[in-house]
Amino acid sequence: MCLSSWRYDLGGSTCACTLQWDKAQYWQRLFHGQKYVVGHVITAFTGPFFVACWEWNLLYKVLNEVLEELATPIYGKWAATGTPMDIEPRYDSLINDLVLNGLVFILLAFHVMHVLEIPGITRNSQHWDCYSVYTLFVAIFQYYTLQEVQKLWEIFGLHALPIPFGLSCFPGYIGAFVLQIAYLRLIWAMWAWPVHAYWKLVACLFVLWCPFTFFNHPDNYHEQIQAVLSFALTGSLVSVYQYVYKIGNPYLLIVATVCYVPAIVFYALITSNHPIVSPPQDPEYSKRNTCGLYNQSWSDSCSALTMSLQT
Repeated sequence: MCLSSWRYDLGGSTCACTLQWDKAQYWQRLFHGQKYVVGHVITAFTGPFFVACWEWNLLYKVLNEVLEELATPIYGKWAATGTPMDIEPRYDSLINDLVLNGLVFILLAFHVMHVLEIPGITRNSQHWDCYSVYTLFVAIFQYYTLQEVQKLWEIFGLHALPIPFGLSCFPGYIGAFVLQIAYLRLIWAMWAWPVHAYWKLVACLFVLWCPFTFFNHPDNYHEQIQAVLSFALTGSLVSVYQYVYKIGNPYLLIVATVCYVPAIVFYALITSNHPIVSPPQDPEYSKRNTCGLYNQSWSDSCSALTMSLQT
């Protein structure tokens, strides 16, 4: 049997027949299927609050991608945590991690900081002196510990919990959000930032997390598409607040609107009855440890193989 999917490398194949390159399939894989999007989004969005330099934040994301790939031959695990079999269904693209879930959310964070007037730890202290070095060290340490605190959601795993109104949610993401805002409150107190700005940021983070946390059904859940909605909703909320209260540079509001409105339109088009990028027909796209034997998403397909051998 020949599966309509490439395996482990772009255009590669473990099938008896040779697969041909398919541009439509590339875009399908870019936006659909199981990915580790929310982790990249949160690290990109929270980074500027600690190191207020978009170039440094983007450089960190690039370095992270290099280390993720190096971990596979060194530790035998993708990103030092997942099995190499996760590479195929997740399709960990640089366009996903660096652009769609990296750069755009870094810029969104700077817009939020500008409108909410959040000082940022290193914004006014980057000089060639000992105090600046100390401040930068503290900022990086606090950023690192924040990411480790948020990772506690992995204890719950991606187990969908039914809730009213025909929706489902990921309890782990709710726990991550609660831990995130609790830790940020401690950081706010340490740097004596205005409390009113903290609660406004909490509102932005709540909107940012919602598309990843609440959804219709796991089989129709595509994190990259949810990230587009998250970016559009959070950016629109901040833009409306900026417009109503006449805060900050009005030209920045125009530039931001040019970014957020197309994101809303794109989300509407890709989730419509006739999407501009159709969902993949191959059920492998949403499974870990792919063996091609199981047709339900968010499951381990190799378990089907194990069960069939036992019976």
